[in-house]
Amino acid sequence: MLASIFSLNVIQTALELGCIYALVALALFLSYSILNIADLSTDGCFTLGCAVACQVALTGHPFLALLAAMAAGVCSGFVTAFLQTRLGVESIMAGIIVNTGLYTINLAVMGFSSTMSLVKTDTVFSIAKSALSFTGGGYKLVLAAVVIALAGGPPRFAAIAAARGRHGGLPRHPPRPFDPCHRR
Repeated sequence: MLASIFSLNVIQTALELGCIYALVALALFLSYSILNIADLSTDGCFTLGCAVACQVALTGHPFLALLAAMAAGVCSGFVTAFLQTRLGVESIMAGIIVNTGLYTINLAVMGFSSTMSLVKTDTVFSIAKSALSFTGGGYKLVLAAVVIALAGGPPRFAAIAAARGRHGGLPRHPPRPFDPCHRR
């Protein structure tokens, strides 16, 4: 009974979805802990990027779909930032407002349908699959290794080099918070 539930296909799908939604968790982690901003618009922004990418891919431009998805995410981020900085709305409330508005915008982008079929449409992943056909069934592993190498490589080393350039070596202690009463 359990063998039929935990098949290889189910485990692979669970891992793929977990890796996709790890990006949302990473964005929430960055905004909460590092920036000290409670930004709840991440969920709606993630879905907006997916909806825009699907619509552009359906028109026959899979690589332009990635740029359009990023541009849509930037626009929703600008709306959140405008609410916080110019209108003085608290960050958590601005995120809730933008997230609620994005539910309707996402449906409008998708043509007021909750599903879209990309079965016979060229996407970045289908193009990568055909380009990596020499690997047999391991194209997903090769693609994941390339993404991990690109995500973890140059930016981390650039940050270390920038820290060495500012401080003459690696920083020994975290920077002090600004204190207006403290004189130097």
